[in-house]
Amino acid sequence: MDRTKTPDPRFVKRRHNDAPDSQASAHRRRTDEDAVLHLHGRVSDCESSIEKLLVSHRDMAENMASLNLNLGRVADVLEALGNLKGFWLTFKLMSAVAKATMPLLALAGALLAAVWLFVKTGQWRG
Repeated sequence: MDRTKTPDPRFVKRRHNDAPDSQASAHRRRTDEDAVLHLHGRVSDCESSIEKLLVSHRDMAENMASLNLNLGRVADVLEALGNLKGFWLTFKLMSAVAKATMPLLALAGALLAAVWLFVKTGQWRG
């Protein structure tokens, strides 16, 4: 690496692709003030864009919070419907058990009534 001082400081700012006799670096150095003003304009544009992004981010965060709240309500409704469905299935099961056991209970009741009448009257015929 060559560390000797360059007699012309504008050659230090050359790009790798510039030709040795190119004056592009000197031109760039003369227009630095315009470039700095342009840079400040671009930074101002970026700052306003960032402010707009922050506002939209805040709005989206509020919308997401309200959506989350609404989804919580939907989850509560679905849980209630699931509980209602479970209640209905339990009710149907108890109904089916009652339908199956009622004839057996009626027969057992009739037999108990016949035995009670026999004990009371002593006859099988009423």
